[in-house]
Amino acid sequence: MTNYVFNLRASTVHGIKFKNSEVTKEFVISYRKRIDTNHVDLSEALSIIYKILSNNPDGEDFNLGISIPGVINSKDKKVVTESLFKNVSIDFNEYFKNIKHLKRLEIINDGNAELLGEYYYGSASQYKNVFMISIAFAMAGALILDGKLRVGKHSRAAEFSKMYADIAKNEIFSSESSIYCGNMQARYRLALAKNIDINDMDWSKFLELFIQNDTNALEVVDIWTSSIAKQIININLVTDVDAVIIGNNGTTFKVFTDKVREKVLQYSEKVKLGSPSIMPGELGKRASLYGLLAILEGKWNYE
Repeated sequence: MTNYVFNLRASTVHGIKFKNSEVTKEFVISYRKRIDTNHVDLSEALSIIYKILSNNPDGEDFNLGISIPGVINSKDKKVVTESLFKNVSIDFNEYFKNIKHLKRLEIINDGNAELLGEYYYGSASQYKNVFMISIAFAMAGALILDGKLRVGKHSRAAEFSKMYADIAKNEIFSSESSIYCGNMQARYRLALAKNIDINDMDWSKFLELFIQNDTNALEVVDIWTSSIAKQIININLVTDVDAVIIGNNGTTFKVFTDKVREKVLQYSEKVKLGSPSIMPGELGKRASLYGLLAILEGKWNYE
């Protein structure tokens, strides 16, 4: 069976075409237009997918999976909340109804998809109780307990990015939510410290300054990892998992993962309840795509 899977990212649509579980084609396509610097119209992203599927040369039946930031009602195929994607009131079944040979359509939160990918194909496969904090443009999260992905009554379970926390220099309560623990906020903080335009501080530039031991970059990473570590401690006090996966940019930024692990161990001493294993994901930016594959192949369902 052919499965097309797509993850809607901050600047691109990333997709894979699977044939009998094997990768046959990969897509990375940038958006042609944006609402503003940080937001994309959801229809812009879906139009890219629509065009790919309309040009299906095989003329054979296929399934489609899409992962999207925000609260997603997977059963009803609805995007409940806006995120970096705006104007989300789209009927997915209606939108794709004219695509020939499309047999099944699934949509899911990107963090949930990413953890499912790691659970069935990556670093979380040996655990039955695990949560993921995924560090990208913003921050995403997901939770598996007793081998089951926890979605919740209103599809909001494990929306860690909505918790109150940010990359701040002080310990006072902040009104910013944890979505600002992603690399967008880290880059913003560093650009502010260096007195340069945020548009000139992409992820590559951020890493370059960190590798050069730039004082401001080192300070931002220190504050950033402290914030993530405290979140992990708090979440684990509620969930009591075996392991925590740090995904996306945390997968390739080894120093980040190492510092988070070190600080989790440090803070765990204060609460006297031990620490879960902390590890990077194995699948990187493909994790959510493999999570969608797991859904389409029947490894997980919503029941």
